[in-house]
Amino acid sequence: MLEQAGDAGQAFDRIVFCTSSGGGQAGMIVGAQALGYSGQILGVSAHYTDAEMRPNVRGWIQGTCELLRLASLPSDDAIVVRHDYIGPGYGILSDAGKEAILLMARTEGILLDPVYTGKAMAGLIDLIRKGEIGSREKILFWHTGGMPALFDQGSRFEDVR
Repeated sequence: MLEQAGDAGQAFDRIVFCTSSGGGQAGMIVGAQALGYSGQILGVSAHYTDAEMRPNVRGWIQGTCELLRLASLPSDDAIVVRHDYIGPGYGILSDAGKEAILLMARTEGILLDPVYTGKAMAGLIDLIRKGEIGSREKILFWHTGGMPALFDQGSRFEDVR
């Protein structure tokens, strides 16, 4: 992604995505350090609190660095987890997630799922609305998949026109 962005003359201030077990987030953090990316890797949790996620992500980071024989570990400051968008629980569609799913489908033609990416996009939208993410920042939203779960909760969208 960094190579493609560079080839296109793009750079991102943050990469925002859904985090759940912490493995993907750890991989992004290690990859970012290894490739010299200085932007923020912001994980929006679909399941665990920040306090629960940090040790998981740290463990995955340590294991990945050992496996790749990297000389230094990313700092703990690199682990950024927002857990305020979990909603009513793991695997349960939140109102904010539903809003984000509908907004992306209507405006961008991109389908998000209710378990992961819908909640991550809800977090991104809220952080922009609150001003925690600036209007001039360049953000990459990393779509982690999971779209088939959208059809499992189709009844939650029956009121949508």
